[in-house]
Amino acid sequence: GGPFPPPPLLVLHGFSKTDKQDQLATVMFQNLFPAIDVGKLNIKSCRRVVLVHQDKEGGKTHLRHYAINATPTGMSKGLKKLLRMGPSGKLGSRMGQLDDIAQLVDRDGYSSESGAETDQENEAVTLPQDYKGRGARKSQQCAIKLTELGPR
Repeated sequence: GGPFPPPPLLVLHGFSKTDKQDQLATVMFQNLFPAIDVGKLNIKSCRRVVLVHQDKEGGKTHLRHYAINATPTGMSKGLKKLLRMGPSGKLGSRMGQLDDIAQLVDRDGYSSESGAETDQENEAVTLPQDYKGRGARKSQQCAIKLTELGPR
């Protein structure tokens, strides 16, 4: 049950392997979440990440919780919006009345040059499996974005 049933991925940063307190903190954080078997991991279950950063200079530990989103790259924002809306809804009701899809794209202002994505190759990853949401499919180039959840 709950809004996020799969456990989050855990990322630990800045923890010393020789300091006893850091070792204890590392073990404590690792035991909060189940271990991951990378060989059997289904990336559809990777929906969140918890980042724990040890700031040695400030003497503080920062904990952040993020949602993971994968969105296809290489297409305009207008085309993405059109694909997300699909055959139902406001756009879908007008699609049957058109001779060409370009009429819909031009008329509704989805074809502006500024709407084109400028994703660089180094900003995208190739998905090894299908991912949940926004049409992210296996072998497709996608941008991975993190959205912070919860209070700080």
